[in-house]
Amino acid sequence: MSPSKMVSQHVATAQQVAADTAAGISVASAGFAWLETANGIAQLVASIIAAVAGVAAIWWHVDRILEARRERAKRASEGGD
Repeated sequence: MSPSKMVSQHVATAQQVAADTAAGISVASAGFAWLETANGIAQLVASIIAAVAGVAAIWWHVDRILEARRERAKRASEGGD
């Protein structure tokens, strides 16, 4: 094999390695981007759930306070207090 043919084979091989490396990096980058997107969606869902739970807790406590006030007013109107 002539030296010029050997050089062209090595250049082609180096180009193939570079292309394979670039493809691997591209796939890894896409995977990390997908994980970042999935993490963002999970954070959004968790925030919505936390907000709903907070509103439910506030509503429950307000309802208990109002019920206690109604009971106190009822006892006071009956002359029990």
